[in-house]
Amino acid sequence: MITSTNNSLGQSPNTTEINLKAELFKYLIHWRWFLFSVLLFILFAYCYLSIASPDYRIYSRILIKDQKSGIGQNDALAQLNMFSPSKVVDNEIDILTSYTLMESVVKKLNLNVSYYHYENLRKVELYGSTLPIEVTLVKGSPELFSEPLEIKLVDNRFIEVNEERLPLGKVTHVNNGLLIFNQKALQSPVQEMTVVIKPLATITESIIKDLIVEASSKVSSVLTLEMESSVPEKGIDILNNLIEAYKRAGLEDKNQFAANTLSFIEERLKFIAGDLSAVEKSVENFKSRERITNIGAESELYLQTVKENDNEINKVKIQQSILNNIRRYINNSDSDASMVPATLGISDPTLLSIIGELSRLQAERRSTLQVVRPENPMLKTLDDQIAALKLNLIDNVESLAKTLSSTLVQLESKNSKLERTIETVPGKERQLVDITRQQSIKNNLYVYLLQKREETELSYASEVSDSRIVDQPRSEVRPVRPIPKAIYFFFTFLGLLFPVSIIYLRDLLNDKIRSKAEIMLATNIPILGQIGHNGDSNNLIVHNNARSALSEQFRALRTNLSFYIDGKVEKVILLTSSMSGEGKSFISLNMASILAISGKRVLLMELDLRKPGLSPKLGIKNNLGFTNYIIDTALAPDDIIKETDLSENISIITSGTLPPNPAELLLHSRNGDLMQHLKNKFDYIIIDAPPIGIVADAQLLSQFADMCVYVVRQNYTLKTQLTIVKELQVDSKMKKLSIVVNDIDYSKGYGYGYGYGYGSYDSALDSDKKSIFTQFFRPKK
Repeated sequence: MITSTNNSLGQSPNTTEINLKAELFKYLIHWRWFLFSVLLFILFAYCYLSIASPDYRIYSRILIKDQKSGIGQNDALAQLNMFSPSKVVDNEIDILTSYTLMESVVKKLNLNVSYYHYENLRKVELYGSTLPIEVTLVKGSPELFSEPLEIKLVDNRFIEVNEERLPLGKVTHVNNGLLIFNQKALQSPVQEMTVVIKPLATITESIIKDLIVEASSKVSSVLTLEMESSVPEKGIDILNNLIEAYKRAGLEDKNQFAANTLSFIEERLKFIAGDLSAVEKSVENFKSRERITNIGAESELYLQTVKENDNEINKVKIQQSILNNIRRYINNSDSDASMVPATLGISDPTLLSIIGELSRLQAERRSTLQVVRPENPMLKTLDDQIAALKLNLIDNVESLAKTLSSTLVQLESKNSKLERTIETVPGKERQLVDITRQQSIKNNLYVYLLQKREETELSYASEVSDSRIVDQPRSEVRPVRPIPKAIYFFFTFLGLLFPVSIIYLRDLLNDKIRSKAEIMLATNIPILGQIGHNGDSNNLIVHNNARSALSEQFRALRTNLSFYIDGKVEKVILLTSSMSGEGKSFISLNMASILAISGKRVLLMELDLRKPGLSPKLGIKNNLGFTNYIIDTALAPDDIIKETDLSENISIITSGTLPPNPAELLLHSRNGDLMQHLKNKFDYIIIDAPPIGIVADAQLLSQFADMCVYVVRQNYTLKTQLTIVKELQVDSKMKKLSIVVNDIDYSKGYGYGYGYGYGSYDSALDSDKKSIFTQFFRPKK
């Protein structure tokens, strides 16, 4: 039985359950299209895998050392301030991904020129030893960068470029650019290829975007370099050259400070060498002139004491000289870009700490300047820190200078005392002691500087990079994309999603009533019955021996009707709809037939006076009917009642002559007398009324009806028109209002929405008249 018992009892329908079943069945009914779509998309996946070039993951790992290390790391070198503070891992990541380093790699490997050829349908990139021809860019142009070059090998001297014959090994004009074509392999299986030339900046930025550099963990200084490439050899070369360029840049930065220290020592050596040479010459001349070969023990003692004191004085003067260099560095407006002066001989820990921090900040500024623009706020912050350190450095330099001046005064005072003591020595011996003392001082200082120079040069020559390769660049064996399983899964999902989207979009754009659930959501009016699609040209479906699905649906309608009205008292049933074409006449005719089969005497009243529908379907003349009875008072009710060929229990009153004023005729007083007479004569009176959504005739007739049936047609009645029947119920304009859903196509997936199970009665479908393709893709009823 196709009915809504809950609705008939005035209860709320279980719309959630109905919707779930209807939505599920709406998609499952099209399982053939889902199967076809999935197979089609799997075919697309196979084609994609056949033409897609696999990408491989290329990776390497390097260790960033916390401190510089090398031969000669001892206290002497520590005095030269050769060691920088700990590395900042984030800064090293920025340097590795900098444009400057990557540009040098692109230039070295000539990566702005790419080579391709086709293997079947797959586009394969050529690189390294697989290249038959190598193209060198001398001068580029927009035309050269925008159009690929189609190259074909002719022989060992000529090639064809875009069907133009060009020589090998010579500078040639191509697309307003200058190129050199060099043969790499004398015999190569590749005879034709496509060459794509791009600007250096474009390729550099593209590789930087593909490069991923990150720390292995938050507390680790091991960096992982990773990129993807369709040619593993090319990716490995890029990482190798990038790491080498990074090491080279780090060594250059490290050696810059050592070079500055060497320059200072060389300058001092030249000055001391001149003084030492002059003093030694004086000693030689004095001894030769005075014929002195040795001095006394007392003179030796005084000389030793004076020499030690002079050494201290000299060290103080060296420190003062270094302080003067630091002052000049601070006062130099361009000193931001220069290296901090050497701190040779300075032992003040505060000053050394400030200079060390200043050196670190300047190194960090140079590294940052390779990555960002000069106006970057990061550089402004570093400049502010450097300026602040310089102010502290000035204070410490002045304080230390005062200390050194005081020390120098004390030492010179001590020297004066010693000199007065030496005056007691005989004059010649005293003169020799004095000259010898100057020689010893200059000689000690010269030896000291030579030692520091050797230590600095040894460190400079033995410097190693602050990074070490943990894992050499290598490629994974399996490609990271495309992954066949993932591709097949994704395309299978698309194959399922595509028909779902089509069905959902079709439902979303549809403004017609498609399911029982839509009616139940819009109104709580009971659904009296549901009638399937009539594929036959004959409008009379119900007859004595009919066992079709439609006949069973009308039998269910008759059963439901018995629950709504009392056939002994309530006899008049009015049928109306929203608009013409929804099947009122079809429902009226077959409802009368199913009631007549049960032995009831039924009268059909064709009261759609504007557009009669029953009489044409039954082939009955409409020359005498309802309008004639209302107008002609001489006619009796029995005069307009006509028998039909449908059944001896079915009679009909046709509309009669088309009137100019149908509404006024329906309000005529004779209408009431007619209806009373007909109730006494028939068990059921079925009124085929005009559409209530167009004219008011149905409302005028509703006063004579005991029950009103509103006909809704699937995929025909607009959803917005359900407000009409809802208003009729709210305003109580019609008695016992119910709905009959007509023309349900169960093959479109609405079985659950309208009452599933009547498809088995439709087994007589002539499917043999359909093509195999149509039978396969036509949903089962």
